[in-house]
Amino acid sequence: MKTRYLGLLVSSLAFTIVACDPQDGGLGPTSLPNTNGNGGGGGGGAGDNYVPRIDGVFHFAVSADPGSPNATTAMVEPGPLDLYLWLVASNMGLSALECDLFGDGVEFPETDYFTPAADVLFLTWEGSGDVDLAIGGCPDSARLLGTIHAVAGTDSVTVAIGPGSQHAGAVDCHPIDPWLNPFSCQEFVGVPADPPAGE
Repeated sequence: MKTRYLGLLVSSLAFTIVACDPQDGGLGPTSLPNTNGNGGGGGGGAGDNYVPRIDGVFHFAVSADPGSPNATTAMVEPGPLDLYLWLVASNMGLSALECDLFGDGVEFPETDYFTPAADVLFLTWEGSGDVDLAIGGCPDSARLLGTIHAVAGTDSVTVAIGPGSQHAGAVDCHPIDPWLNPFSCQEFVGVPADPPAGE
């Protein structure tokens, strides 16, 4: 089922590019192609399996803690830096995510820049975003999605996810008519380590 959603992402011609801005929910959701003959798009068809549509809400965070999405500020020193991509909350469950990595004061390796968590499939294909995930279990609350590997060039950095590809967005778990939805994210902000005592 997870790969079906990603196949729909690739084949659809009418996707929305969304903004990762906590103050702005982005553009409205985009319906994936209807495959069940019930009217599609969340609209009018009242087939036997019809389930009403609601707008999907998806909040993500980049955290310094693999055990919590709330460590969005932490002390950073120049050098290798591992951060953690979290789903914080969703009102419809998350089945897939495509996004790009953005940062100030950091560089991302050309390869091996993301390690998926358990029950998360990390896919790459030509034209996809930096991070293209299929998520098992349709989580709707805090769930670790994977580890972002970066190199901090300074002790003051920011790291976030956002749209950068044609198909960027979060796919909900609607049982009949999954949609590609906008999302928001809480960026990680690194701050300088405390100076030694006496300085």
